[in-house]
Amino acid sequence: MRGKGALKVPSISPDLAKRRASLGGATNAHGANSAAARAARAELETQVLVEHIRRLADSAPPFSPEQCERIISVLMTAPEASR
Repeated sequence: MRGKGALKVPSISPDLAKRRASLGGATNAHGANSAAARAARAELETQVLVEHIRRLADSAPPFSPEQCERIISVLMTAPEASR
């Protein structure tokens, strides 16, 4: 039963939950700074970004083909170091 001051916990997507669990598993098994944990952390950060972009795109008016190309261009020219 939810009381007046009950904490509302936001739900997360199954994809995000899977990546969080992978990061936890890699951290527990190999250490927080291991290659496995760094890779899992990068996957989690990517999923967070993907879901944020999806929410923004879903809330925006339809994009024209030119606008889509501009958005794609920004994503495709991200610095190599951040990939």
